[in-house]
Amino acid sequence: QFTPTGNAVITATQYNYSPRLWDAVTGKPKLTFEDSDEQISSAAAVNAAGTRVAAGDYQNRVVQWDLHTGRIVGRSPASSAGSVIRAVSYLPNSNSIAAASTDGAVRIWDAAHLNGRPLYRLGRSGSSLAQALAPSPDGSYLAVVDFAHHISIWRVKGAQLVRQIAGPNTTVSSATFSPDGHLLAVAGADAAVHIWDVQSGHPVATLRAHADVVNSVQFAKDGTHILTSSEDGTSALVTCDTCASFQTVLAKARALDSSS
Repeated sequence: QFTPTGNAVITATQYNYSPRLWDAVTGKPKLTFEDSDEQISSAAAVNAAGTRVAAGDYQNRVVQWDLHTGRIVGRSPASSAGSVIRAVSYLPNSNSIAAASTDGAVRIWDAAHLNGRPLYRLGRSGSSLAQALAPSPDGSYLAVVDFAHHISIWRVKGAQLVRQIAGPNTTVSSATFSPDGHLLAVAGADAAVHIWDVQSGHPVATLRAHADVVNSVQFAKDGTHILTSSEDGTSALVTCDTCASFQTVLAKARALDSSS
């Protein structure tokens, strides 16, 4: 993941004990992070201020590092013995971290008080494992994609489930909201990006630009272009003509149908 300045990249590899910071231009290491006491189990997340890095570990904890010094600045308590953290995300416009565990729960902590109790718990132990997390641009909502092919939209405040969408019948590695928060895109192992209208739950597009698993997906600022990367060794910038609300897409379809 790029840091907010765009001049460095954070990576976290399973079975290592700390993330790595790389120069985005030269590809050379920039900082050696302090090793944790347990191996990393998730990709790294960087907060919006570019001051903190977080990752999950094999004791089902979130570990947080200072991006400038590389020192560990906090750990959440271990919980659910035998479970691990698989996805971590900072929530915009807040000082909160969301983490999805193999025990089926998504927990949200105050990043400044990781050693305390979670602020919220989404889902329950025994629920299907989350594959990907995506906070809405304003941080009010969190999309959770699970292995049962559900996309759950949660209101963070109060831990309220507001919508569940039938997701793609494939493994998902990445999810992201559009800049206006109206759409959700997920990267699939079926070599496609699937996009839904969040409010209605209707699918609005399936984009295919790769020959293998799509590893990551991100909306451009204009909301109509999507950047992807794939295990086929390529990246793509794809135009999404139907990246709009379901009602808008439906109106366009009806107009085309009536003119034919």
